[in-house]
Amino acid sequence: MRKFHVAVLVTALLALVLAACGGTPQASAPSAPGAPKEVVVRVGNELKYNPATIELAAGEPVHLVLKNEGALEHDFTIEQIDIKMDQPAESSHMTTGMHADLHVHTMPGETSEMTFTPEKSGTYTFFCTVPGHKEGGMTGSLTVK
Repeated sequence: MRKFHVAVLVTALLALVLAACGGTPQASAPSAPGAPKEVVVRVGNELKYNPATIELAAGEPVHLVLKNEGALEHDFTIEQIDIKMDQPAESSHMTTGMHADLHVHTMPGETSEMTFTPEKSGTYTFFCTVPGHKEGGMTGSLTVK
């Protein structure tokens, strides 16, 4: 009888692990009512954002989390987007002379966050401003509906 309980427990744990590892990456996590929508963007495979496409609703607050799981510094930048800045990110890097409406920077192994509200619908390109990264294909698309 005890072997049966252990087998059931092991099977249930294996199912949970497989479910957690499978499926497609999610751009956002469920948020509590009234809380900003959380969008997690990971950088692990150098010069790639995961996810590379994000959809948001105009007027809905967003908590952006940039997780740098790679070996190089990276950022998430949109040059022209109408947003209301709720909680700016602390940033120590931007290309000289560049102005961005949205910018989050993070060093290897670190996470940076910011909260904002997109105000106007449209499709915007996000990219990394570290020299050579955008040119190497580190771009993505943010659609605000």
